[in-house]
Amino acid sequence: MRTVVRTFEPPLAHPAEFLGSVWRDFLRSRPLALEIAKRDIRNQYRQSLLGPVGAVLLPLALTALALGFHRSGILNVQSGSVPYALFVLVGVVLWTTFIEILNAPVYGLLAELRLLARTTAPPEAIILGKLGPVVVNILLKIVLVAAALLWYRIPITPAAVLAVLGLLGLAILGSAIGLLIAPLNLLYRDLSWIFGTITTLWFFFSPVYFPAPATGAIGAIMNLNPVTPLLGDTRSLLLTGMAITPVQSGLTIAGACLLLIASWFYARIVLSIAMEQVNE
Repeated sequence: MRTVVRTFEPPLAHPAEFLGSVWRDFLRSRPLALEIAKRDIRNQYRQSLLGPVGAVLLPLALTALALGFHRSGILNVQSGSVPYALFVLVGVVLWTTFIEILNAPVYGLLAELRLLARTTAPPEAIILGKLGPVVVNILLKIVLVAAALLWYRIPITPAAVLAVLGLLGLAILGSAIGLLIAPLNLLYRDLSWIFGTITTLWFFFSPVYFPAPATGAIGAIMNLNPVTPLLGDTRSLLLTGMAITPVQSGLTIAGACLLLIASWFYARIVLSIAMEQVNE
């Protein structure tokens, strides 16, 4: 790939040209995205002590922690007809998948900063390529959940297929939020640390270890959390064949789609400013 000298002007100085260039970059990003994905997947396991086990180790550890709290009485959660261990495991798998997708552009653009600054590589190629290892991790987690369903002899209903929509909604929401943060992370390097702290707190206000309470301050906060309906309904569809808040989940997915489009263009605008500062 040839090295170029970039010149900068306000991206929205010519809106039609800007939108066209963003779309063209997206279309031409596929070959490079595949190369980045293959490289990162190879490196992920070549330099890993645990190999594929690492992808499921965190969900298993978080599930074990919740079971410890539950058995000691610290967490008094009623999970209905579903075993609490399975309830937590599916919730943790969905949560960690959401966070991995969110982090992919945040850390991916920073890792490939030199490529962005010195070549004409489209940012979309890096963002899509960094999702490669995430997809592999998702597949490994699906195998883990399938094994748990077999272990607990949970029947899969036809409605469980709709859980794929909830997982897709979490992926869209995570990508949209990640794109909002990623270009700013190039300007302010401590932003990823700050947001990492926020996501840690976010975990405890998401229905991973327990369903969202119907009343109280915690319940009100959790019900404002966009992850709550998606995670809760995806888990419920998979384990019971029923959605808890289908309308809220549908509206959240629609809003996430709009946010993803807006954050995509926003990221390109902020990224051009970040590249200008990097090259100064």
